[in-house]
Amino acid sequence: MLGPFTFIPHAESTGLIIPLGYWIAKQACQFQKLISSQHDEQFFTIINLSGKQFGVDDIVTKLIEIVYQYAASPDGIKFEITESLLMSNPELARQSLEELKQSGVKLAIDDFGTGYSSLS
Repeated sequence: MLGPFTFIPHAESTGLIIPLGYWIAKQACQFQKLISSQHDEQFFTIINLSGKQFGVDDIVTKLIEIVYQYAASPDGIKFEITESLLMSNPELARQSLEELKQSGVKLAIDDFGTGYSSLS
């Protein structure tokens, strides 16, 4: 068994993170739909996104299509991006996050306070 700190950098460096990311989003949305059909309580399914995924022109469009095709509800999906993505390309991040937000999904910043905004 490999932990994410082992395989994610490899997937990012080889470009496999793009199809892997779409597959993960599809699986997570299907899971959210299944659980939503079995329980009345609302919950979030959180999907982490790699900064490398934002180098693909139509990433946001494809993610939104996956959410609408496979999830029970867009507001039950929360995409997490890393703080480093925000800082490395703020304009791209702003545009992408605005598009995602308009689709009805939730957004979160992963590792906030451990890098650029940390007190150290």
